[in-house]
Amino acid sequence: LAETKSGFVLYPNPANGNVEILSPIDMDRVCLRTITGQMIELHEISATKKFELKNLSAGLYYVQASGNGQWMSTKKLLILD
Repeated sequence: LAETKSGFVLYPNPANGNVEILSPIDMDRVCLRTITGQMIELHEISATKKFELKNLSAGLYYVQASGNGQWMSTKKLLILD
């Protein structure tokens, strides 16, 4: 799993339960958006850098993570049934 200095990796991807964020930067929040850009969930994340997918239909979503007070790059996340 490749990491970048300014980005993050979602694991596992595709997912159907918990998702972990792998990043060299401390993350504090993640925002899930539909493919049209509508925000559907905002998660505060702990030191484990994990968040749970709840009540989301299978499909493609965008995840944006925040660390050190700044929003970082956006990644695609595929959710399975």
